[in-house]
Amino acid sequence: MTLLIPFIIYLYALALTGIRAWRTELITDRSLWNDREREFQVYEDMLKGDWKRIKMRSYVGSCMTTTLLPFLLQRLTRCDPVNLFKLFPCFIYSLTPVFIYFIARGHLNPAYSALASLYVLSTFYFLYESNISRVGVGLGFMSGAIYALLTGNTLIASVLVILVVLSHYGAAHYLLYILSATVFALFIRGFSPDVISVGIVLAVHSLTMFIWYRLVFWHVGIELNAFVKSSVTLNSITLEKPLYQVVADGKTEHFDATGNPPEKGKLQALIELEHRDPALQVAFGRTMKYFTLPQWIEFILSWLTVVLVMAGLILSTLWLGWTLYIVLSVVAFSSIVIAIAIPHVSIFYGVVRTYSTALILLAPCFAVGVEAMGTILGINEYALGFIVVLMYALCVSKILKRLWSRGV
Repeated sequence: MTLLIPFIIYLYALALTGIRAWRTELITDRSLWNDREREFQVYEDMLKGDWKRIKMRSYVGSCMTTTLLPFLLQRLTRCDPVNLFKLFPCFIYSLTPVFIYFIARGHLNPAYSALASLYVLSTFYFLYESNISRVGVGLGFMSGAIYALLTGNTLIASVLVILVVLSHYGAAHYLLYILSATVFALFIRGFSPDVISVGIVLAVHSLTMFIWYRLVFWHVGIELNAFVKSSVTLNSITLEKPLYQVVADGKTEHFDATGNPPEKGKLQALIELEHRDPALQVAFGRTMKYFTLPQWIEFILSWLTVVLVMAGLILSTLWLGWTLYIVLSVVAFSSIVIAIAIPHVSIFYGVVRTYSTALILLAPCFAVGVEAMGTILGINEYALGFIVVLMYALCVSKILKRLWSRGV
């Protein structure tokens, strides 16, 4: 019975992602590809034995677990290479809600832990995209590394952070921030065994990143350095002029399509909403007057879930004290604040992706927030949580929008 709930969660996540991945058509003979198709081209290079071309693939070539692991598995099993490539990321990504369940079980009962996992499955924005790939694989390994770290399995956590580095450069840098800030916060509170365990994992992670992005894929490392430099200085292109504008239907357009706005000072641009992620602009009501009913429902539910996460984090901190989990969660929340505050991170990494990744640690806080809200309103907490998650999933997956457009 102990493993039944996480097993069901895994099968549910695998079904959601697997169906979309199975229906994906991979086309490599055209000039414009999405990232999934670029990964497939690297995979084809491996099948052909053309290893020299892989390093030329820049970012995609550096994300080896999405291509190398299915290649090795295909050589071992001799199964259909295309279908194997399509489905492989789903098996790794689907571990994410399972590890979140186990993270939540550290201080919540099975029902609330399952609610945390379901919330994650309803909010990962790329879960409903057909090109689920290296980002999902990176999150699968990252969630496992965090769970191993919280349970004192430093060796396992060290192995998994290596796989994170080999999976996705963005996930690797995100985890680098989480580990570095956590070590700093723990050290300020005083020397403890947690400082040693997190420090060891951080050292392994940093060394792997140095080798992979400075020695092997050094050209990727140069571009990543430029991203970090632009993020922490006022030399970002995002401060020169807004790159996107949000139009009435929620879509985005380059400002060049409608004429460049007048130039403003960089300090003024730093605080203006229009210099940030289009999703953030919508979240703060930039196109509110054009909302349809499904968009209003999604807007309200989005802010409700964010408030519940924040409330749950505060209550969990008061309840648990400054444990390793709480320190990691506060650092994860700070990453969301950084993505909102810094335009370069907001646009080129994304607030939605940052929030989704942070939910590896913050999803249990959602369940705590739901419990508090249910108690205050005198409503059954489990029913409240299920309704919120279900409605939000219908919004994020655009099912509610499609039903509304059909007049249902």
